[in-house]
Amino acid sequence: MAGQVLGSGFQFVIRSLLGGELLFPDLQARVDAMDGAAWYDWGEYVAATKGIAEVLVEATIVHVGQEIMLTARPLLEQQGFASPEALLGDWRRVFESNVRGLDESQLPVTIAATDGRATVDYGVELPPALVEGYLRGAVLMFGRRVESFTRTVVSSNGHDRLRCTVAWR
Repeated sequence: MAGQVLGSGFQFVIRSLLGGELLFPDLQARVDAMDGAAWYDWGEYVAATKGIAEVLVEATIVHVGQEIMLTARPLLEQQGFASPEALLGDWRRVFESNVRGLDESQLPVTIAATDGRATVDYGVELPPALVEGYLRGAVLMFGRRVESFTRTVVSSNGHDRLRCTVAWR
């Protein structure tokens, strides 16, 4: 089965990226017509996020990713996440609540999540700035301050991966 994204997640991310500006009126109409409880093609989702990321400046994409996480805080707290270490330590579970059917090489893997620092590998499909925003937001939502963030492309089992390391206090 090809990967899929839950409609509510697809809508939330794309609407956030569009920010009310109708830069992509056809995409806006497509997202508005989606059923939040249905599943949609991962490739369509990736194309939409990349298309928007090509138009917006990187800092805006990072900010949107952060805001998405801050908005999700009540839900994540209900699921028992009470710290950046807990959330980033179980990042794959968070990701898989909105995405299913991806190849193992596309799924996020937490390499380490210790006091004040986490390293997470991602597939390279999503815009790196959006992934950075998600991970920064996972720290900010608990009132912590991001001290540093790095992202590099690494090879793992023959696949390129986006390795992100975030440190906070």
